Amino acid sequence: LRRASRLRELSSLRLQEQAKEQTGKLKKVLILKNQKLGHRGISEDFWNVEILNSEVLTFSNNIFAQEWNVRIESFVPSLALSKESELRGRIEVRS
Repeated sequence: LRRASRLRELSSLRLQEQAKEQTGKLKKVLILKNQKLGHRGISEDFWNVEILNSEVLTFSNNIFAQEWNVRIESFVPSLALSKESELRGRIEVRS
């Protein structure tokens, strides 16, 4: 039991280190339909992403039918070992 707990802890720490490395990267993100906690999406490399400037999405007809370019600004480390860290980013608007 102690060994399993320690392995989960190490895995969580490794995941948080990888999440830190995502800062500054541009990712293609699909917006998820369940928006109870704000606009969130999933990147093409399977990171959960919170959209910080979701007001940009109101100008699109179908926000769920396209990938959005999102610049990752930070991440939120998970407090629970069973939950993944979440990235935070802003949609880059094309001029």
